[in-house]
Amino acid sequence: MKREKIALFDLDNTISHLRDGWEESLGILGRYLLGDTPWLNEFKAYVSTADGLPSIKHIQKLCEIYKRSTAGSELDPKSTFNVYYASRVATVERRINEFKDTSTSYRLQKFGVPGVEKVLERLKRLGFRIAIVTTSSLLEASRTLEFLGLQSLIYKTYAGLRDKVNFASSPLGDYIILSVKDKRDIVMVGDTPSDIGLAKVLGIKSIGIAHRATVAESTKRANQLYEAGADIVLINYLEFMQAFNTLRGVRTYARPLVTAFRKPLSSLVR
Repeated sequence: MKREKIALFDLDNTISHLRDGWEESLGILGRYLLGDTPWLNEFKAYVSTADGLPSIKHIQKLCEIYKRSTAGSELDPKSTFNVYYASRVATVERRINEFKDTSTSYRLQKFGVPGVEKVLERLKRLGFRIAIVTTSSLLEASRTLEFLGLQSLIYKTYAGLRDKVNFASSPLGDYIILSVKDKRDIVMVGDTPSDIGLAKVLGIKSIGIAHRATVAESTKRANQLYEAGADIVLINYLEFMQAFNTLRGVRTYARPLVTAFRKPLSSLVR
């Protein structure tokens, strides 16, 4: 019987930067509900310090601030979350339409996390089934993967997850774990503490991707991923396969990792 091997990948900022502005979507919704008021500033401050939490947590906070700002009027978090989702999908569609006449290679270079395509191709050649685990809607995820030309590399997409950690204890989460006999044959790759939390609940290894626009932002994210319990944190996909093999206990003769963040994280290891 063929050995089942699965690589779980987050989507936004792990594979794609197409919707690189979830803060912007939250800001638009916050301004609509709170106006240009100190309440909006409070919400923006929360979002800036709560980066990496499930989106539903941000929406719950927005509803809580709205209730205080209106002296008791309440919003339904579920309905508000659906409005936020619609805004996210609109952002993706707007960018897709803007760049629809460009080549796939250009789109991948502009909106893909550097090096991710080669990693996905290599994993597939090694017999890994690549599954997307994302809070994005299925429509948003499908459109993004198609836009970047990566859909043929993906085996399954688990989308619309409001809390990834809860997904781990769902029937689908159980299926993923039960279908893999050796936990060395399953790994979680993501850029947020929620992704690492999912790996911990599943009892599998994790690789954090701390790729951000600046070194300072990457270092901040790396610290968050380490604190969440990531086994290895990388700034890009350059040495992903080496890190991946290290986690699986596969012997490698390559040089030691140099693009990984290590503790203490006051600076990048060069």
